[in-house]
Amino acid sequence: MKAFKKKSIEFQGNYKSDKYFEGWYYKQVCADCNSMISFIPGISLYDKDSHSFVQYIYKTIDPNGKDKVITGYCRYSIKEFSYTDNPFCVKIGDNTFTDKYLSVNLKDSICDIQGTLAFGEFTPIKQTFLMPDIMGIFSYIPWMECYHGLISMKHRVDGSLNIVINSKRNDFICDNVKPDNNEALKGIINEHAENIENKSKLDDQINDENGDIKNIENVKNKSGVSENDSNESEKREIDSLLSFDCGSGYIEKDWGRSFPKRYIWMQCNHFHNETVSIVFSLADIPFIGTEFEGFLCNFCIDGEEFRFATYTRSKFKLKEISSEGFIAELEKRSASLIIKASANSHGELIAPDLGSMNKKIREELSGKVHIVFCNKKTGKIYEGDGIVAGIEMVGYSNSVN
Repeated sequence: MKAFKKKSIEFQGNYKSDKYFEGWYYKQVCADCNSMISFIPGISLYDKDSHSFVQYIYKTIDPNGKDKVITGYCRYSIKEFSYTDNPFCVKIGDNTFTDKYLSVNLKDSICDIQGTLAFGEFTPIKQTFLMPDIMGIFSYIPWMECYHGLISMKHRVDGSLNIVINSKRNDFICDNVKPDNNEALKGIINEHAENIENKSKLDDQINDENGDIKNIENVKNKSGVSENDSNESEKREIDSLLSFDCGSGYIEKDWGRSFPKRYIWMQCNHFHNETVSIVFSLADIPFIGTEFEGFLCNFCIDGEEFRFATYTRSKFKLKEISSEGFIAELEKRSASLIIKASANSHGELIAPDLGSMNKKIREELSGKVHIVFCNKKTGKIYEGDGIVAGIEMVGYSNSVN
């Protein structure tokens, strides 16, 4: 077996592959947990429709306590996609994604999003030769339909985003917050961008000396809607400067040909015990002319990591699933875990099918999770509730095992 030489966060593909996709998933949650946003930069190589893209899903709570979700797919040409491995950096148009920060300048018919967010120290998962990543031994198999990489279970986020919502969505409101960490952001970006081309373009996206977001002129609309197709006064009616200072982040990625036809995914790192974080996935996996139902779960608590997965010979049972959530039981020799996840409000995202970004899925950004964990070695039991959980359930009908 030949091990992958690249780290999961690095670009795994090439521009010659056909029916191939690759995407990074950056999730950020504000300190008060009332607002969160995920960005998915990626590339799609499919016949005559090859392109790069940045998806976003933005969720907040309005003054009446109702969840509001907005999603968008900003399309770019292949030529506007570039990357470096050391330091890691993916650039798509005027958007930059690294392991130290992200800087976005997105515009579509729904909203404009501009700003920079800096990351603290990542919480990576444990790695061994047989478990080089969250997929374990399956990471070495060259013909898998989809590969999954876990970059950071949890890390601090600081910075702000200026989000301008089209007034046609005027029920979508969030509070203005003034950021105060501009100099810190500048230092992080300048240090990381020394070896990245066009560094000066990044500087234009940082807050100016007075703490105000600079207006970036002549921005091209990558979604196909020109500046003349909308009234600027209408688009600027709802303008919020959203602070992510002392917020929390999570990063993973996927690459290959297609997402599984049937899968469940859940991630949460907001529990009363701040050391607790969890990611869980269940999917139908094609394998040598057949398929099997594989699962993986990484659970962290008090500095310890517990891995439940098909490749660790853990036991799994899906007790219940519906459009509102699922209940799963996992067990291995040293520990057991019960997960009860419930979804509330969804946003629509686009997923890959044979490299083409044409499959619609729904993602929950503010789900709730109840877990019961037992460390069999110590007898210690942890029971707790998590909030602002990411949840996707695709292809499963209501069932009880």
